Amino acid sequence: MKSFLPLLAIVLISLFLSCDNPSPELNKVNLPDSLTIKQDTNYFLRYPAAFQLVWLNDSALFRGIQLGSPIRNISESSATLLEKTNDSITFSVDIDGVESSDFTYRINASGTIEAISIYMYCKNLEQRNLYIAAIQDFYIRKTGASWSNKKLISPAAGIEVQYEELGNSKVFDVFIQIKKSPPTI
Repeated sequence: MKSFLPLLAIVLISLFLSCDNPSPELNKVNLPDSLTIKQDTNYFLRYPAAFQLVWLNDSALFRGIQLGSPIRNISESSATLLEKTNDSITFSVDIDGVESSDFTYRINASGTIEAISIYMYCKNLEQRNLYIAAIQDFYIRKTGASWSNKKLISPAAGIEVQYEELGNSKVFDVFIQIKKSPPTI
């Protein structure tokens, strides 16, 4: 029995040491020669479908329109004209039969757009919160500015965007105002 103990100790030590140093075949991981990370460069497609339907694209501040654009640049084939006056044009977009949006382009005396007002009529609180998150992210990406108290001011872009949550326990609307930012002194 005494001769068996040293042999058992050698076997156990060998086993213990072999666990710390597994064979190279066990450590082998098959990796591709180069790793390609797909980057999504179009963040607009990440926003809720209803937001995309109302904003239409990400080429400008709203539906391809910038503040200061001539009124003749407005081409709303995917929206219904509600009202046209000397100082504003209002359109509506039906989102899904329950939700909709109305938006107004305010026009100055020289015939250019000086402000954009958007109402989002949301079906519930969850949808309103999704739209607000999309609005915040969209204008941060557009301007590089940040939000403070539901307002974003970008002197570099020359704009101010503000939103307000409207309604009560049954109505969950959002009002968004885009206008030129006040001059900085």
